[in-house]
Amino acid sequence: METGPYAHPAQAALALRRALAGDPRNLTFRLGLMELYRRLGRLEEARRLGEEEPAPGVTGSLAVVLAELGDAGAALARCAGHPDEAALLFEAGYRALAAAQYEAADQLLARGLALDPAHWLARIQRVNAQVRLQRLDVALDLAARTFADPEVPLAGKALAGFLTGVCHLLEGRLAEGLPWMEWRHQMEGGPNLDPLPLEPWRGEAPAGLSLLLRAEQGFGDAFMMARYVPLLARQGARVFLQPQPGTRGLLETVEGLEALVDGEAVLPAGTRVVPVMSLPWLCGTTLDTVPGGVPYLRVPADVPSRAAIDACLDAAPPGRRIGLVWAGNPAHHQDAERSMPPEMLEVLAEVPGVTWVDFQVARGPRPALPLVDLAAHLSDFSDSAYALSRLDGLISIDSSPVHLAGALGLRAWVALAHCPDWRWMLARRDSPWYPTLELWRQPAPGDWAAVVHGMRDRLLAGAF
Repeated sequence: METGPYAHPAQAALALRRALAGDPRNLTFRLGLMELYRRLGRLEEARRLGEEEPAPGVTGSLAVVLAELGDAGAALARCAGHPDEAALLFEAGYRALAAAQYEAADQLLARGLALDPAHWLARIQRVNAQVRLQRLDVALDLAARTFADPEVPLAGKALAGFLTGVCHLLEGRLAEGLPWMEWRHQMEGGPNLDPLPLEPWRGEAPAGLSLLLRAEQGFGDAFMMARYVPLLARQGARVFLQPQPGTRGLLETVEGLEALVDGEAVLPAGTRVVPVMSLPWLCGTTLDTVPGGVPYLRVPADVPSRAAIDACLDAAPPGRRIGLVWAGNPAHHQDAERSMPPEMLEVLAEVPGVTWVDFQVARGPRPALPLVDLAAHLSDFSDSAYALSRLDGLISIDSSPVHLAGALGLRAWVALAHCPDWRWMLARRDSPWYPTLELWRQPAPGDWAAVVHGMRDRLLAGAF
């Protein structure tokens, strides 16, 4: 939780503005106010504050603001000749990348690397920028050179390897990309699963083996990889699955599952362990062999909030009932890209005869639509599965409800960032992982308007 002035930035900004008016040459006040404006999204005001003061101490903060505005030329000019020019450019490049200003990030990082070519983190982040710009050949070349450099530490090699995998997977080359994704275990901030006293499964014939599939990453990943339980069971394995909180009732419906296990559960002697996101690689999955049959998850018999969900939906007006999800977990490393401002959905009010159902569990701003508040009744994923089964469809960003709908064999439209997560690949409107999903892609970074207007037009034509 934020403390100090950043806990209440609007009030702090007002106080600092008054202080700066009384002492306009005070750099502490100026830099503090610029940072608060940045956090409030008031970048043009932060820019004006920085441009009013020529002191070198403002250069770095102003370069960051310019970078977040996408003005790489101005940021480059501001940093030129500074004693710490390369460091300032790298910081501005990182901030531009975080703000989804990918062209600016690439230009700033490239200039910084011309001054300090050995800076491995900047090299990696330039690979990241090229991936986001969908310049995958360039990204692969930069990643390969970084990976092969003996001066790059293990953490850097892991990032380069992981991004190499992402490039291949975005273009559907699963056989080439999946082995590289194993570098995630060496990355700082990777899955970091607690070690278990079990041998890893390395893809050998599963017949006669007991396998423990360990949850990692998000709920959507767990739902996506549950498809491998029946596949492995049909090949003769006893498959145990480690559930995440709120998923037990749902995952018990997977065909071929031996048992769900928690904590110190006793497993058969010789049980092998495997992180679930390694299953596509270890099972030799290609686009032609994706286990795409749905449903492989089903609505459980025991739904905790069934009565409340029924009462909520039965009281809704007649017509199509479509769920809406516009935001994911804010802790996700790409959440700023994959989540959309809720107001973008308000154009859907133009579609008659639709009851819009709030499926957004996280509290926060809502679109100005007449929403049926179903989210308040979703206590776990058994509830979510049942609720989805009672809707005509779901419109969602890339988040766990999409994976749940796909695994249940239900219809959903997925609103995707311009460069999405690897599993959605590029350009396709369909997904080999989920045959009932339709993919809606931003035509340019940040262009949610085109996505939502396209959905509106299809809904007006009677879709769902």
